[in-house]
Amino acid sequence: MQILALKLIGIVFLFFSAQIVGAKDIFGHGGPVVDIEVSNDRSKIYTASFDYSFIIWDIRGLKMLAKFGNHESSLVDIAIDGTDKTAVILERNNSISVWDISRIPLNIPSMPSLKIKENYKVSAIAISNDATFIATGGFNGQLSIWSIDTATKLFEINSHVGAVSKLSFTENDQHLLTAGTDGKLIKWSTPTLEIEDLIINLNWGIRSFDDNNSLISIGTSDGKMLVVDSNDKKTIFEQIELNQPVTATSISHTADIVSFGNINGRILTYDMILGKIISDNKVVNGPIWSMNFLDKKQIVYGGLDDFISVVPINNQKWNFTTILQNTREFQTANNSRTHVGEIHFKRKCSVCHSIDLSHNNKAGPTLHKIMGRQAGSLNDYNYSDALKNANFVWDTVTIRELFEQGPNEFIPGSKMPLQVISQSNDLNALLDYLEKLSGEHVITDK
Repeated sequence: MQILALKLIGIVFLFFSAQIVGAKDIFGHGGPVVDIEVSNDRSKIYTASFDYSFIIWDIRGLKMLAKFGNHESSLVDIAIDGTDKTAVILERNNSISVWDISRIPLNIPSMPSLKIKENYKVSAIAISNDATFIATGGFNGQLSIWSIDTATKLFEINSHVGAVSKLSFTENDQHLLTAGTDGKLIKWSTPTLEIEDLIINLNWGIRSFDDNNSLISIGTSDGKMLVVDSNDKKTIFEQIELNQPVTATSISHTADIVSFGNINGRILTYDMILGKIISDNKVVNGPIWSMNFLDKKQIVYGGLDDFISVVPINNQKWNFTTILQNTREFQTANNSRTHVGEIHFKRKCSVCHSIDLSHNNKAGPTLHKIMGRQAGSLNDYNYSDALKNANFVWDTVTIRELFEQGPNEFIPGSKMPLQVISQSNDLNALLDYLEKLSGEHVITDK
C-alpha cells in the first residue's frame, strides 16, 4: 500500500512538474485577448482585449511597458507599422484610433494622434509598413484605403462576398492581401485597390492568414490548415481537422516554421524545411483567437482567458500546462453542490464581470452588491454614455428585463454584448444568486 501511495505521489509530481516546463502565463488584461502582434525587432508584444485595453509588453522580461485603457468599447483588431512606431486600434463601436508608440515606455500618450470612423461595420484593419496608409475591411465585403497624413479615404471598393476576415500589407507596401468568408485570398495594388491576383479560392471561408515573403499560411472555417507559395501557387503544407475552424495562424520571422490554432485550443506547429510536424497539442480549453512567434522556439497565444501564454514549440510536454490547469469560470460544469444561479453567472457573466469589490479590471464593472445599485454609478469604471445617463436601479425587475430583451433593446448604446436568457428557470436562478451576493432581497418579480 505504501509503495502504491509513493507511486501515485510520483505520478502527481511528474504531472505538476510538466505543468510548468517552459510555459508562462502573463497577466494584465481583464478580459479575453482578441489579437496579438509582435514587434519587428522581436522586443515587444502588443495585445488587444475585450476589456477595452491595448497593452505593450517587454518580451525579455515579460513585463508590462504601457497600457492604453481609455477606449470606448471592446477591441477587435490591432495593427503595427514596420518600424514599431505607430499602432492602429479597431474598437467594436467602429472607431479606429492611431497611436504614437515610438517612445514607449518613456512617454505614454494619453490620447490618439488620429481617430477615424468608417461608414460600414469594420471587421479587420491593417497599416502599411511605412505608416502612410490604413486599410479597413468590412463585414459587408467593403475594402478601403485611408491616408494617415490627411485622415481622408482615398479608395473604396467591394472586395469580397461576405466579411473581410484579415488584411495585411506586403513587405514593400506595394500590395495588400485580403481574405474573406467567401474563401478567397486576393492581392490588390496599393493604394488604388486594383485586383492583381487571386491567390487562392477555397470552398470554405478563410478565418485567418499570415504572410512572410511569398509564403502564406491559411486557416479555414472547415478546419483546413494550408501553406502556399504565392509566387507559383504551390501547396507546401496541408492538413485538415473537419469541423474545427482554424482561428489563428503565424509564420516565424525566419519563414521556416508555421503554426496553427483552432477553435478547440489545438496548436499544430510544422517545420517547412524539414517537412515534419514539430508538435500537435491541445493547449487550452477554448479557442485560440490569436498567436504569434516570439522566436523560433516560442509561441505566444491568447483566447478566452484574461492572460496570454508563452509556450515552447518543440516540447511535447507542454500540453500538460492546460490539462492540469483549473477549469475556467466560464467552463463550469453542472454539479449538485453549486447553486444553479452561480453556474449560470460563471458561464454567462464571469468573462466580463467579477463579484469582488475591488476587481474592476474586466470588460464590465464588478457586480459586487449589484442589487439596489444605481445604474452607471461606480466611480472607478468607465461607463458608456447610455449607462452614465441611465435613471434606474439594478434590481430583479431591471435585470430580468435586461436578459429578456437583450442589452441592445433594454439600454441601446451600452457596451454589453448581446446576451439573452430565454429560459425563465435559468434567469430566476441567476437573479436569486445575485440577490444572495447582495445580501438582501431588494425587489422580487418571480
